[in-house]
Amino acid sequence: MRSLSIRIRNLVRQFRANDRGSVSVELSVIMPVFLFLTFGAFEVANYQTLEGEIHHTVRTIGRSLSVGDLQAADAQAAVETSLASWGATPTISVNETASEVTLSVSVAVADIAMFSFLDALQSVSASSSLTFRKE
Repeated sequence: MRSLSIRIRNLVRQFRANDRGSVSVELSVIMPVFLFLTFGAFEVANYQTLEGEIHHTVRTIGRSLSVGDLQAADAQAAVETSLASWGATPTISVNETASEVTLSVSVAVADIAMFSFLDALQSVSASSSLTFRKE
């Protein structure tokens, strides 16, 4: 009986001394978190770039509408052409009065998401709306 308890103690000591495989276990715990943060950073950067592109498009096309270089009926095609490289369908609204023009553009972020595992992006949209005085 005594020799059995000595054997068990020796096995426990060997088990504690053996650290082979500990790096694999640590990596398997940390890697999913690291990958989620990395892919999330790519999604945030992609969203920020899209939002900047939308704002630039609204500013450029809105300016063309306000000075009369572009008609409201042509704004849809101009915005779609400007944002065509994103592969998403923008929602466009043009409100024109006698003295000003308001252009609003919105794109669903889920349409341009690089990684579809981020379900929070399903209800998010990147948008910009500007009002210009007619000249």
